[in-house]
Amino acid sequence: MKFDREEGLVYLNLPRGMRKMSGNWDGIDKGQTVECTVVKTNKGGLEVNVGNVRGFIPASQVDLGFISDLATYVGQQFRAQVTECNPKKKNLVLSRRILLIEERKENEAEVWKSLAVGQVKNGKVKTIKNYGCFIDIGGVDGFLHIGEMSWNRIRNPSDIVKEGQQVDVQILKLDPESKKISLGMKQLAENPWSSVSINYPVDSTVTGKVTKTTEFGAFVELEPMIEGLIHISELDHARVNRVTDVLEAGQEISAKVLDVNPEKRRISLSLKSLKEKPGEVIDGSRPSEDPAKARKRQENLKGGMGADSGGMLFGNPTDFNK
Repeated sequence: MKFDREEGLVYLNLPRGMRKMSGNWDGIDKGQTVECTVVKTNKGGLEVNVGNVRGFIPASQVDLGFISDLATYVGQQFRAQVTECNPKKKNLVLSRRILLIEERKENEAEVWKSLAVGQVKNGKVKTIKNYGCFIDIGGVDGFLHIGEMSWNRIRNPSDIVKEGQQVDVQILKLDPESKKISLGMKQLAENPWSSVSINYPVDSTVTGKVTKTTEFGAFVELEPMIEGLIHISELDHARVNRVTDVLEAGQEISAKVLDVNPEKRRISLSLKSLKEKPGEVIDGSRPSEDPAKARKRQENLKGGMGADSGGMLFGNPTDFNK
C-alpha cells in the first residue's frame, strides 16, 4: 500500500482489504484501497468522503457499465482505489470500477468451472441490441440471440425482455477459449411447432385472426405463437393488387391449409381455395353473355376465300396478268 523510503518500511494490507481513513492527507497514497461515503452527485460523477478528505469518482469509474442515475449511490459506502492523490492541490480521485473488474476476473474463473451445456441459469439483462441481448448469469456474461428468445418470430428483443429484468435462460454452447456463452430462452418452453402437422393437416380448413398485412400477403394467427401466411396469389381467383383490398388486420377468417413445414416454422394457407372458381370461357363467350348475341362467322368473304366472289386469289400470279 505504501513505501516509506526514509524509514525503510513497506506498509501492507490484506487482499480486498480496505483502509478506513480518519485523519487527513498524510495517510492517503495512490494505489490504496479505501472506504468512502458518497456525499452527492455532480455533472461529472460522485463526490465522496474518505475520512475527513473530500474526493471525486468520475462517472465512468463508478461501475462496470453506464449508470443513468448516479443519485442512487448517494449515502452508500463502498470500497474504491485511489488513482490520483495530490495534497497540495487537494485533488483526490478514486475508482470503484478497478476493484469491480478485479473481483469479476477472480469470480469468472470459479464460475466457468461450474458451467455446463444444458444448465438453466437465472440472469439479469444488461444490454439489449437489435440482434439479441447480453445477460449476466452470475459473474459472467452470456449472449441470447433474438432467434433463441421465442418460438415465434419477433421484431426486436425489447418485445420480450427489458434491461435490468431477471430471466431464466439455458446454456446452449460454451467456448472457454474465447469466453463466449450462447444462451437460449425458448428452450424452456414447449415447442408449439412440434405438433402443427397433426393439428393443421394439409387440405384441412382452419380459422384464425389476421395479425398483419404486407405487400406479399397476410399473416393469420391460428393459436398463440403459431401463424400461417396467405400469399397474395392465394387471396382470390381474380388478380389482387393490394392485400388490404381483401383482408384487414383483426379480421377473423377461415382458410385452407396448403402446406406445413415445422422445421422452417411455416404454414401456407389459401383463401381462394374455399371459394368457387368462376366459369370457364366457352366458344369465345363468358357464361354471363347471351350466346345469341355472339357474332356469327360470315361464310362468304371477299379476297379469294369464295369461288364466286369475283376477287383475285391470293398467291396466284396469273390473276394479276388479266
